[in-house]
Amino acid sequence: MAKAPTPTRTPVTATGVALLALIAAAGGTMMLTQAEGQDIIAAGDATVDTTKTEGDTAAVSLTEAGQAKVDAENGKPTGTEGDTAAVSGTFDIDDSVPMPGASTRGRSGGYPFDKLEVGQSFHVAKSADNPTPADRLASSVSGARTKYSTDTGETEEVTVKTYKKGENGKGFAKDADGKRIVESETKATRPKLKVTRDFTVKTVGADDPRGEGARVWRTA
Repeated sequence: MAKAPTPTRTPVTATGVALLALIAAAGGTMMLTQAEGQDIIAAGDATVDTTKTEGDTAAVSLTEAGQAKVDAENGKPTGTEGDTAAVSGTFDIDDSVPMPGASTRGRSGGYPFDKLEVGQSFHVAKSADNPTPADRLASSVSGARTKYSTDTGETEEVTVKTYKKGENGKGFAKDADGKRIVESETKATRPKLKVTRDFTVKTVGADDPRGEGARVWRTA
C-alpha cells in the first residue's frame, strides 16, 4: 500500500501578540520554525524546547509574560490563566538546600535562572491554584538550558517524544508510577548544543525549608 503523502505545513505568519494568541489557543504550545518564533522568544514571551521537534520546527511555549500579554489583549486581569492564578513573580534564592536523592556537592517565565550560582536553588510553593508546580516549571527549565547553550556546529539524532495531555489539555497525563505517558516517538536531527549552565527541577515535600512545592537547582 502506498504511503500517504505528508501534508504540507502552512507557514505561521502572525507576529507579536497575534502569534502569542495563536499559541494560547493551541493549549500554550505550538510547533514553530526558528524564523517564526525567534522574535517572541527573544522578547521573553515564549521559550523553545529543542528536544521536541518536527522537521524544521520545535515546540514553542508561552512564558508567564507572554500569557499576560494575551490576557491583557483579551481584557483579562494580568497574571491569570483561565480561572487559575499565575505563580508569584518574585522568588528567593537559597543556598545549601540539598537536592532529594543527590549529593549536596553539587526560561525564563520570570524565574531567576540568571541569578543562580551552582548549588543555589529557588522554591515555588504548592497551592490550590498551582498544585503541581514542578510540571509548570518543566518548560521554563528546558528554556533556561537552551538559553545558556552554545551551538557546536555539529548535529545529532534525537528521539522526539510526544506526551499525552492531561484533562482539559492542561499539563500531562501520568501513569500509575507518576511518569508522563508517551503517545509517540520519532527520530529527528537537530543542532548539537553545549550546555554552559544546567538546571534541574524536583518536587519537594513538607520537609523543605519553604514547604511543599517544587525547587529548581543550578547543577552546573
